[in-house]
Amino acid sequence: MAYSEHQWEEARGFFEAGLSLGKIEERTGISKAALSKKSKSEHWEKGKNASYVEARVLIAEKKETESKQSLNCADEVANDKIILFGYTRKNIKSMMGKIEDFDGPADHKAAQETIDRAGMFLGVVPRNGGPQTAIQVNSGGDDSQASVQIYQLPDNGR
Repeated sequence: MAYSEHQWEEARGFFEAGLSLGKIEERTGISKAALSKKSKSEHWEKGKNASYVEARVLIAEKKETESKQSLNCADEVANDKIILFGYTRKNIKSMMGKIEDFDGPADHKAAQETIDRAGMFLGVVPRNGGPQTAIQVNSGGDDSQASVQIYQLPDNGR
């Protein structure tokens, strides 16, 4: 049987949300055999959006138990973080796209400091306790193979 493009898009969405093939069949009308075949051939990721589903459920639960004013404030803070996270990510990507134009150690140091500040802002590079993050700038002799690596150092019992 031929299924519509809309049915397949919906099926993939349900699959990536973590539903079983049986549940997807109930919702879309696409047979489990067809779902299995297409999900394997196109390398669908089962449950890749399950954390989104869980977050939505948590939000719904909070809406039932928290005050409206409290949640409005939380929404405002979340919106600020979303906007700033987007700008920070965009700036880092822009800087990384120019890494081949770096003239030497001073440019690499500036990039390292930019990434470090962005990491502190985004909360992935904590200060005063917690895990330590290292930023390493590697460059070939002519800077044509430059790269930046960010990794978390062992906690060492802190």
